Formats: sequence, C-alpha cells, structure tokens
Amino acid sequence: YRNIWIMKPSNLSRGRGVTCVDSLLPIEQSLSATNDTGVIVQKYIENPLVINQRKFDIRQWVLVTSLNPLIIWMWKEPYIRFGAEDYIMDDLNNIYSHLTNNSIAKHSAQFKNETKFEGDMWTCQDFSNYLGEGKWKDIHEKIKNAVICSFYAAHHEIKQRENSHELYGYDFMIDEDFNVYLIEVNASPALDYSTKITENAVKTMVKDLIEIVIDNNNGKNFRVNSNGEDIGYLEKTHVSSGRIPSENG
Repeated sequence: YRNIWIMKPSNLSRGRGVTCVDSLLPIEQSLSATNDTGVIVQKYIENPLVINQRKFDIRQWVLVTSLNPLIIWMWKEPYIRFGAEDYIMDDLNNIYSHLTNNSIAKHSAQFKNETKFEGDMWTCQDFSNYLGEGKWKDIHEKIKNAVICSFYAAHHEIKQRENSHELYGYDFMIDEDFNVYLIEVNASPALDYSTKITENAVKTMVKDLIEIVIDNNNGKNFRVNSNGEDIGYLEKTHVSSGRIPSENG
C-alpha cells in the first residue's frame, strides 16, 4: 500500500544497518556508500500479522547432514521474536517497531520494562496456544515446505562435503491472511542465551544436534521410545530419498 522496501547490508548481521524506505533515492544513496559490498533490497510486508500491537517473526533452526541425498532436520519448537515497541507503519525510522532481532530490541527503553512479552519472545507452545493448534500446524507445514524448496533451489551453489553438517537459522514472517514468507536464511545463527526462552532452546537443540551427527550416525536410532517413536526435538523432514538432480536432469 505504501511502496515500503527494506534494505539490508549484505555483509552485516544481527539487524545492523537495516532500514526501511519508501522511495528510490535512499536505495541509490546506500548503494553508492557501500563501496560495492552490496545491499539486499526486499519488498516490505506491509500487512504483517501483529499480536498485542507487536510485529514478530519466527526463527526456525534447520540442520543439514547431507546434500546428496538431501537430508534435513528441523527443530520442532521454533521460537517467536517480537519487536520491542508497538508496530506503527507510518514511522519508518523506528527500528524497534519494524525489526524483531533481539540484538536490536534489547536497546529499546521499553524492552527493559517489558510487560507484554518476557524478553520479547514466545515459545512455539505460546504461539500455538494463541493461534490454535490447527492453525499452527498449517503454518509449520508451510515453513517445512519452504525449507525443502530453498535447498533444492540452492544446492548447486553449496559444496558437498562428506561427514559434515551445517546449522542454519531460517526467519519467517506471517501476514494477516496467514501467508508464510521466507525472509532470510542465516549461516552460523546466534546461539547465545539472550533470553530464558533461547537459553532453554539452545541447550536442548545442541544436545540433540550432537546426538544426530556424532553419537547416532546421522540420526540412526535417534531418541526413540519403546514403540520406535521419535522423542527428540529435531525431526527429519519428509524429503525425497533420491539424489538431487544434476544440471543435466
């Protein structure tokens, strides 16, 4: 509705240097100032789903233990990150309203006196309780499909290595019509104990990751009960058991 775009420096992380604009001039100026390091420009989602007047995104951890054949594991309980201040579209300069990265939010004066969300985060269960379990399952299935498609789209740019793995941080947003958008994919995602929610999640996820890639040989016999049911926090996605097609099909 407002022709709003979001700019991200290609060589920075943790929300640094991210700005929102609604005209071409600041984009051109930013490109001139980067000395050819590059800027990523994305269409801003102007109708985000908001909760208690706050914009949010979803951080989904993804573990890849093989590219050929493609083997992907997804964290069962992604967490929700809120902006530190109420979402106001008209104020494009308020990063605490538009950005949900905890590295940014923690500098807001309102963050230190938070009453709506502890640490500006929710667990997956908090989010599911708010939306309803059926709605959350539908959203997470769309997230899963986006993760799989992203690797099929980019596999030819990634070098296959034997006996190795990679952990990614996928960021998703939802609009008011419950469409799910992949915003970005982060290599080497932050695993610091920024809040109680991330502390609990990181400790559990890292333990499961080690069990998958080291203790149990890529997930064989991974955390199952007497009925053979998976009880870990990382689950294998339903990807093709075949190998990724070559450039020649």
